[in-house]
Amino acid sequence: MARLFIALALLATDLAAQGTVTGIVTDRGRPLSDVEVLIEEFRLSSRTNAAGEFSLSVPAGRRVVLARAVGFHPIYLNVQVRDSAIVDIEFELQRMAQVMDSVVTRVDAPAVRSAKLAGFDERREKGIGTFLTRAELAEQEHSLMSTVLRATGLHTIRRPERCGGGFALGTNRGVSSLYVPPRGRCPFPIGCYSTVYLDGILIWAPGRTEPPNIDDFKVHSLEAIEVYRSNGMVPIEYQAVGTECGVVLLWTRER
Repeated sequence: MARLFIALALLATDLAAQGTVTGIVTDRGRPLSDVEVLIEEFRLSSRTNAAGEFSLSVPAGRRVVLARAVGFHPIYLNVQVRDSAIVDIEFELQRMAQVMDSVVTRVDAPAVRSAKLAGFDERREKGIGTFLTRAELAEQEHSLMSTVLRATGLHTIRRPERCGGGFALGTNRGVSSLYVPPRGRCPFPIGCYSTVYLDGILIWAPGRTEPPNIDDFKVHSLEAIEVYRSNGMVPIEYQAVGTECGVVLLWTRER
């Protein structure tokens, strides 16, 4: 209980301090206007002006800033915001590939993928969340899962060494979402742990046993990954008690 009070006190102090995040969003060096720049955990957002510039007043602390626009891949950046300080950042957005009306590969796609990952493809087209395809994962096959997922804006929470070590997944959400692991042999830190699904089956949610070591999953064994960093982004079919800290969907490769 004392640890929880300390965590609450530190968070309250952190929220009282304010800093400013400013910057520019570009496309191959050209400023982009009307791009949404936001910090999801506080529901703070701004849009770039004609010069591609934006400005946000943000509670001090480690924050994840998202830039997104129609026709571009969203980008997350981790920034350290200090009280009364200005942090200047730059986003270089990349355009999404245009899909032609006639795509031969769809006709030749394996039936197994159509049945298993049809939902993945549909959700990816909507653009809500972060999606990693087999081609993108192939470029990182020799990386740890914690490294790959950290680049999507997720936090990694270190697991106690006496309980196997490694990292659990989490987000930097508010106090109401903090998860206090059940008492046991593993003294897990208080945090906001993400719910994890494997091939559409729930394998861990807050309130169960200790959070899994995400590095036990190997990048080369996965076909795709979906990351939803807040409950409001989670697809309705995966919304349940315990998803306040977001959901990660892992899809294994076709054999």
